[in-house]
Amino acid sequence: MAPLFQGVPRYTPEASGAFGVWNENNIIGASNTSETAEEAGAVYIFVRNPPVLSNTGNIAVPAYWNSTEKARLLASDAFARDHFGASIGLVGSTLVVGAPGQDGRQEDGGAVYLFDVKFASVSFSQVMMMH
Repeated sequence: MAPLFQGVPRYTPEASGAFGVWNENNIIGASNTSETAEEAGAVYIFVRNPPVLSNTGNIAVPAYWNSTEKARLLASDAFARDHFGASIGLVGSTLVVGAPGQDGRQEDGGAVYLFDVKFASVSFSQVMMMH
């Protein structure tokens, strides 16, 4: 089985963050990833492929997780050491992403980003960012 993060650009094993599952989606926060700036962080979405059934109804190919992300979320105002993705949560159709190092109102004051989640088409739109 291929590692889950195989194919994720600039992912390192040292990246850490939150993890969640929603329906057939893995949501992984990689708070130390340096995609936009050093340790700015990111959130990756992986989709699980359903099992393939044979003509007799038996499982021909078991369900598996894609090793390449379906979507990637970055903070709209990313800076170094924001650690976007350190925490995540789902409330209804809202994805909540924490960035404890975000410097909006004070150094390392932190921020919470809210995203409207539409997993049917895997689209995200940032609703707001709070300090």
